[in-house]
Amino acid sequence: MEVGSVKENVGSLQGEASSIKKDVGSLQEDFGSLKKDVGSLQEDFGSFKESVGSLQEDFGSLKESVGSLQEDFGSLKESVGSLQEDFGSLKEDVGSLQTEVISLKEGNEKRFNQLEQSVREINETTRNIERKQENQEEVIDLLSRRSIDLEVGLKKVR
Repeated sequence: MEVGSVKENVGSLQGEASSIKKDVGSLQEDFGSLKKDVGSLQEDFGSFKESVGSLQEDFGSLKESVGSLQEDFGSLKESVGSLQEDFGSLKEDVGSLQTEVISLKEGNEKRFNQLEQSVREINETTRNIERKQENQEEVIDLLSRRSIDLEVGLKKVR
């Protein structure tokens, strides 16, 4: 009966391992989608950077005649810096997500390997118990026969 219980536990654990593999696949798909979004943002940022360069050229030609535009340009530079920081932050977030996905994948792989190892150990323990039980039965039979032989010998001596 214990072997049946162990087999049920093994089946349950295999089902859980399969579910974990599906979750990892889903995470990988989500990560691919994030990579595409980051690529699109990089293209948009490159386009934005080109626009800023064009504005800087225009500002250079107007600089001599309009002093107040210098303040506006400074403000624009701060905005670009802020966008670059935001982009850097986004890049860090994507890196963090990549690390997390890798960590989850490794954790799931490690848990699956541990599960397989546990199943192997349970199977080995079960085999060892069965062997010991067989050996003990043989010893009990031998001792029983010796006891009977001793009783027969004692009766003959009396």
